[in-house]
Amino acid sequence: MNQNQYDMLDIISVVSFVLQLQNNSELRKQTSNDEVIKRLHDDIVALANENRGLSQKIIHQNDVIIRLLEEGK
Repeated sequence: MNQNQYDMLDIISVVSFVLQLQNNSELRKQTSNDEVIKRLHDDIVALANENRGLSQKIIHQNDVIIRLLEEGK
């Protein structure tokens, strides 16, 4: 009976080790996913800032065009 107990403990130890390896793998994947999400967020913020700047330039150009058209009347 004592040998059976050791066998069961050995099996539990091996299963525990395998689960730890899987957990570490999943943690690495999650870290990688978090990095991707952060990079995408940073890119979106940069694009939003660029679009804001372009929108302001277009608005200014439209104001100039409107003013020139009104002066031509």
